[in-house]
Amino acid sequence: MGIKAECPLSVTRMVPDPMYIKRGGRANPSGFAYLYLATDERTALAEMRPWVGESLTLAIFEIQKDINIVVCQAGPEDLGVRLFEESHSPEKIDQYVWNDISRAFGRPVNREDQESAYLPTQILAETFRAEGFDGLAYRSGLERGTNVVLFDHRIANLTHRFVYALQKVRYDFAALPNFAIHRVKDSGRQVIDEIHAESP
Repeated sequence: MGIKAECPLSVTRMVPDPMYIKRGGRANPSGFAYLYLATDERTALAEMRPWVGESLTLAIFEIQKDINIVVCQAGPEDLGVRLFEESHSPEKIDQYVWNDISRAFGRPVNREDQESAYLPTQILAETFRAEGFDGLAYRSGLERGTNVVLFDHRIANLTHRFVYALQKVRYDFAALPNFAIHRVKDSGRQVIDEIHAESP
């Protein structure tokens, strides 16, 4: 299929010699050079996690040949049914597995934790590559678009480049369930402190 994808940086600069890749990425192990793209510009830029004022080059790529990629896309899921139903159909189990795979690829990871956190998705990506696929796609955890990883960057042709700078960052927060710190004394539980989900 033909894909028009957007990526910050040109292909020649963003895909170094594999011998210089000392750390792995979400899909590529250390020493392997894969091309990370996105289906829209906002997703491509957000995936770079720039700081305010940082400049980025947004590159447009076109893939002319037919390629086969694994789309790690989550479908609808009822968590209650998944957890408490005693038996699931093979179709439901298949859906749950792909939902988990989709969440694993899309989950944002801190830069400090990425080495160990990327191991499961690297194993999955290498399995897809060993099966003859050209890449994979998954929903971004930072924006609304889809990320595309190509195992061979040579099938993507650079067509345009643009320079952007991050102007501001918007944060969205969601309250978590209440937490409490307990102490067990004389076979009883005593609450030491409680953290509420929302501010009073």
